[in-house]
Amino acid sequence: PLAIVALGYRGADDWNALTNAALAGQEPPLKKAPGMKLSAGVVVREPDGRFWVVAPTNRFGGYDWVFPKGTVGQGMSLQATALCEALEESGLRVRITGLLGDFARTTSVCRYYLAERIGGSPAAMGWESQAVALAPLETLPGLLTAAADQPVLAAIRQVLSEQNASAASTMLEHAAPPSFLESAASEYL
Repeated sequence: PLAIVALGYRGADDWNALTNAALAGQEPPLKKAPGMKLSAGVVVREPDGRFWVVAPTNRFGGYDWVFPKGTVGQGMSLQATALCEALEESGLRVRITGLLGDFARTTSVCRYYLAERIGGSPAAMGWESQAVALAPLETLPGLLTAAADQPVLAAIRQVLSEQNASAASTMLEHAAPPSFLESAASEYL
């Protein structure tokens, strides 16, 4: 799309230069299944907890809503493909923050990354999408209804559960000891 060319991304080298090098060194190879293509995509979460989803044009692939993803292009890394697909399908520029997992889709095996939006606009979405939306976690099961989406949703819930447990543990580690709280309370009683 013209939006991509206007941003200066013209080929695999440009996209590959944007990847998360620290994560790339730790990634396992994506295993191709017989008869399946390799693809990559992103699950983009806003700071308020909502997720970006796209509606493929004419329900391509039978999907009502999906996370941006696409087939790995020649010379493109998995991360580069995910970044490119995010911009093409949602109009959003994103930064990869982690690895969600590898999932069997209808015609591909897809590596999904976790990402955050750093720019762009849904108004710049390409022809592959007919709509872009922000959706709270609790509404995703009603939007992402394909059987192939269910393991992705389960992985998202697992990551969020682990993040919440980690945050709670950190809060407990930094909480004031009970003896301090008791002595502070006694001063005011």
